[in-house]
Amino acid sequence: MKILVFCGSGRAHSNTDHLLKQVAQGAMDNNHEIVSYNLDQLSFKGCKGCGACKASGTCSRIDAMTPIYQELYDCDAVVVGSPIYMGDITGQTRLFFDRWYALKNRDFSRRILDDKKGALIIVQGAQDAASYQSCLNKWMRFLSSYGFITPIEHTIIAAGIGPAGQISNHPELMKKAYRIGHNL
Repeated sequence: MKILVFCGSGRAHSNTDHLLKQVAQGAMDNNHEIVSYNLDQLSFKGCKGCGACKASGTCSRIDAMTPIYQELYDCDAVVVGSPIYMGDITGQTRLFFDRWYALKNRDFSRRILDDKKGALIIVQGAQDAASYQSCLNKWMRFLSSYGFITPIEHTIIAAGIGPAGQISNHPELMKKAYRIGHNL
């Protein structure tokens, strides 16, 4: 099984990154192939709404997203992690998802026909995990609408997590991340 892991944090060694590394380790321990991307280190722009992808099947922008499209078709699962900034996933992550427009047909049916697996991890400083449940639900629906079925057991809301590295003080979240990867 090939699993793509996308980190939407702009900080090196972030809490999001630590959780995603646990997911990857769990998957690798189950003999799955991992391909990881840090969205902040990729150079790509947002969708310009030109519609070229609806006519040709490919995005007109040639940038770091170009090879990722084929990876999304070829993979078996996608894991996306992002901290919460300004009440939602990071700008890098939103920009990444914005470009998924090229993965829909003119009638908005999805081009990725086979159902695949999805997982979603969000990390926030706010103590109340329920305060961002609607954010998690929105992005779970988004992933599922593209064929990456994301059950609630493949999600984490890491609440009350502050400075980089603080996630290591939450072994239950680290173990859950590992289990998600192992069970994909």
